[in-house]
Amino acid sequence: QYVRAIVYNDDYQPFFARQNIKRLSAFDHATTIVLPVGSPTLAGYADMISKAEIAVLFPVTGAVQFRTADLKGIVHMRASYADEVY
Repeated sequence: QYVRAIVYNDDYQPFFARQNIKRLSAFDHATTIVLPVGSPTLAGYADMISKAEIAVLFPVTGAVQFRTADLKGIVHMRASYADEVY
């Protein structure tokens, strides 16, 4: 196994983020997404994470909506926004 960086632009739009994740999965055979940026874009493919179609490591978001039991495919490095404020 090797690690290869593949970057696609989503213009911070959930629709394009989802299309890029589908493309990464289907054509690039990616199983893990590392350091995706933004809550709206992550929400665009959260259902794919909950279905275990893709795993996400260290998303750049502190939104509480991504810290639920049905999203076991996300590993957070950042604290939630509420924890940051506390």
